[in-house]
Amino acid sequence: MNTGKVNVTAVTQEQLEKKLDESDSPMIVFQSWDGSVSAGGSLNYSVGIRNPDPVTQFWMFAHVFIGLANIVPDVGAAAATVDPRYPSLTLPYFGGLRIDPGATETLSFSIPIPTSIEPSNYLGNTFLFHSTCHDVCEYLDRSLFVFEVT
Repeated sequence: MNTGKVNVTAVTQEQLEKKLDESDSPMIVFQSWDGSVSAGGSLNYSVGIRNPDPVTQFWMFAHVFIGLANIVPDVGAAAATVDPRYPSLTLPYFGGLRIDPGATETLSFSIPIPTSIEPSNYLGNTFLFHSTCHDVCEYLDRSLFVFEVT
């Protein structure tokens, strides 16, 4: 059961400028999610992805999972922190997200919460990547969201 509380984060102007200075690639600029959910329910989570590039970006995906990833700087090590009690989800479907120049697109996830999970706060993570299908994908950005299981 969802308590109705929704959490939202967005990059500040200073954070956005820093991101733009470090990369010209698509980036996560906002997210919203249920602040609290009951075991056995589903957590609703949305992530906003902006393309600052002067060209359309294709084959973009967001991968969402639960674990301590955002406290680990190395992407490979961070991906190994997945809490196996939760599903890991990737959107969109085959073909990925197409983001026009200067546009922001939103992806929405419904994350099932296991019935046996302990009441506590949990760390959700989103990794944004560009798929090349026949080679290593390009990691672009990540975000963290904290939610409560009651």
